[in-house]
Amino acid sequence: MKQKNSNYPTFDAYQAALQHPGRCFSMVDLRNGRIEKDLWGFPRVRSGGFALTYQLSTDNTSYAIRCFHKDCHKRAYRYQKISAYLENVNLPFFVPINYISRGVKVGAQWFPITVMPWIDGDTLEGYVYKNLDNPDKLKTLPEKFTNLIKVLGRFKIAHGDLSHQNILVKDDQLFLVDYDGLFVPALDKVPGAEIGHSNFQHPFRTMDYFDEKLDNFSSIVIFLALSAIAITPHIWTKYEAAGDGLLFRKKDFLNPYQSELLQELETYTSLRKWVGLFKKICVCEYNLIPSLAQFISYDVYKLPRDEEYTHLSQNIQQEIAIDATQRYLLLQKLGKVVKVVGKVQEVFEGKTKDGHPHIFLNVGNWRTKCFTVVLWGEAYEELIRKDVSSVELYQGKWISVRGVLTSYRRRLQIALDTPIGVEVLGGEGDAKIRLGMETLPAYDDLEITKTDASINHRRNQPDLEGVSKYQQQIQLEIDRLYKNK
Repeated sequence: MKQKNSNYPTFDAYQAALQHPGRCFSMVDLRNGRIEKDLWGFPRVRSGGFALTYQLSTDNTSYAIRCFHKDCHKRAYRYQKISAYLENVNLPFFVPINYISRGVKVGAQWFPITVMPWIDGDTLEGYVYKNLDNPDKLKTLPEKFTNLIKVLGRFKIAHGDLSHQNILVKDDQLFLVDYDGLFVPALDKVPGAEIGHSNFQHPFRTMDYFDEKLDNFSSIVIFLALSAIAITPHIWTKYEAAGDGLLFRKKDFLNPYQSELLQELETYTSLRKWVGLFKKICVCEYNLIPSLAQFISYDVYKLPRDEEYTHLSQNIQQEIAIDATQRYLLLQKLGKVVKVVGKVQEVFEGKTKDGHPHIFLNVGNWRTKCFTVVLWGEAYEELIRKDVSSVELYQGKWISVRGVLTSYRRRLQIALDTPIGVEVLGGEGDAKIRLGMETLPAYDDLEITKTDASINHRRNQPDLEGVSKYQQQIQLEIDRLYKNK
């Protein structure tokens, strides 16, 4: 029987269940594993389009566990065909995947999961960021990516959602993850499952298209971005999309002849011819998009003439972020990747009970349970390494942040452990555009001097004793779910 979205567990229910792998998993090896914890000691969730992703480690290996929160047409059938085909072709950039229909038990019900080896590497955007001062590594990426796409084409495979986060780099080698939208020849009669990340997909792509050509446009986007970064690495700092893409955004595809990024890329002699061709591809019919190999060799025909579109005025459909003050809207997005815009009112520095330092960017007053951005791990270390004051950088600034929305002590938050994901906006004008608003939400400005801010973590340190109370609430939820076990 086909499950509806409402029948899947909530984010909180999954979080409660995964506190005890020995109770919730059907696979014996997983029962003896340890779930990776977040800053507060709860299961750390990473998210894909259809699922919550967790890392579970045993004595011998680590797994990526994906727990679904959205339905997908014929998911079990898709994964059966995908798994069999990938095992048969045995390509080095795919990892074996196992679909388990009765994989995780939440309450009295079983739900499907996928299990695959955990790839301990960087996302493509993370790898680029870490190597901005290592141009030799960046120069190898376009060729490596091109070779990967060639192999996919040879075996008539399309990933369906090529993006900055679904490509991982480990030991300088590329890997693909998140196979929900994967096309293999055995699925040629099945409709599409998703349309991919909008900052990598052609504006005319719909669910009607599902074949081996799915990656044509996204592969060109990624190739152009990697080629530009290889030439001038620090173009990343000018056009980096705050964790939401590789240089390009959807608006560049909707109005390519007015794109500031494409105009700049045309000044690169080695890219000029490709950029001109790419502009035409952005406005052509979907079935005319060439493969990456055809694009690189300029073996393309039947594309529109430049003059047909150069002066065309299009209404750019700006992708709207969520207003950080809209708690009700945010509550509907728990466990999902979201983009939130708000004005930082307070900056606190502190440590968890086990000594992990972090920075809170509060979009409002902490005591009113406002939305919060938490910077920890590499994100925190980057500020320390660069000797940057978090108060001067963020206090009173409008920011855009992208990540998995979670909650701690009923406080909605996005926790970032890498420097990528938060962007300081140019001011109220940028914020209005990102939010699609003519009037911004009101904030009560909090006058905090540098001296005051430097001692905020001592005088107004958040009450971390509440962690134990929240853990007790989680345990009560676990006991309730399994009282009939």
